[in-house]
Amino acid sequence: EKNSPSKEASIPAAQQVQVFPTMVIGTVYNYFEEEYPTDEDFFKQVDYDIALMKTCNINYVMINPMFQWDVDKKQRKWERTDYLIKKIEDANMKWIPEMFGQQTSDYFPAWKFREEGTERGSMGRQDADFANPKIYPLVDEHFKEVIQRYGKSPALGFYNIWNEPHYNSSAPYIAERFKEWVKNKYKTLPALRRSWALEISSWDDVSPNLRDDWKSSMQQIDLTTFKAELNSVLIGELIQTLRKYDPDPTHLISANPVGTALTMMGEFGGYILDNWAVADKNDVHGISYYPDIWERGNNLQPCPWWFQNLTFNTIRCEAGKKDYILTELFTYTQNGLALNGYLTKDQIKLTAWTAFANDAKGMDWW
Repeated sequence: EKNSPSKEASIPAAQQVQVFPTMVIGTVYNYFEEEYPTDEDFFKQVDYDIALMKTCNINYVMINPMFQWDVDKKQRKWERTDYLIKKIEDANMKWIPEMFGQQTSDYFPAWKFREEGTERGSMGRQDADFANPKIYPLVDEHFKEVIQRYGKSPALGFYNIWNEPHYNSSAPYIAERFKEWVKNKYKTLPALRRSWALEISSWDDVSPNLRDDWKSSMQQIDLTTFKAELNSVLIGELIQTLRKYDPDPTHLISANPVGTALTMMGEFGGYILDNWAVADKNDVHGISYYPDIWERGNNLQPCPWWFQNLTFNTIRCEAGKKDYILTELFTYTQNGLALNGYLTKDQIKLTAWTAFANDAKGMDWW
């Protein structure tokens, strides 16, 4: 036994890391807007905010977006990010780079798409189409710029590579991928016709643009499953691109969908993913959790605690042996144009303890 290899020797490096020596009590920081006309105005706000975070025992800060653009020079502006990260380091806190958010226009402005000859995509809010190979030179450049500048920061916690990865493009090449997916699943047209209850005459009839049909829900189930798997594939491709510039296995990577497969707050599909597929790619599983969504659909009644307990238990199951955090936890009215939902101090406290009771390793207040 003395000469046998140690237990740790057989464990991959990423799993040997003590990911969270303390609970993640974080907040999102996105004060990069026009309300600060000068850098000095912004710096003063950062000084005030970081000191206040320390007072509140906040130990992680998620930065979103990671930089601004100088429209005239068409270059990334780093001054404000440099200052913010230096203040976080000096305060002995950790920071989390949000590499991509829902609205990728913060990272790729309209003129950037145009100059690179890259399609903006048919993604609605998520206007960077990660299934389009043409986007990857931009992705590559983005990861390279951020990581070369900040990848050695001693305060780097982990990467949030894609906030709320709910891929939903209707581009022609997605229709082709879906057709191949269906073909691989059913093998024969008779088997597909029986499942979908449609008189399909050839594989060319298969499309994501499905009609609602009371005879079979399998069309929608297959499309929802396909989208979940595609999200997982795309997260994997983004991770592979990021690792070109930061191969350090101690710098873990996470993505955070909304909701869970079993505790759906909205309609079937949409924001709901098979989070087991996402967790498979994550080093640390994440989730966006908005208890006020329950209120919106239930006559403003507070979300019951049994439902929150079930939700966090589901997330724990999805994460498997990996840690999970509430990467985006709603706490207050979202903004001046969306005055929906309000959590009291007691609700916030109970939500936190309910999450920790279900083995959450932390939360980032949004």
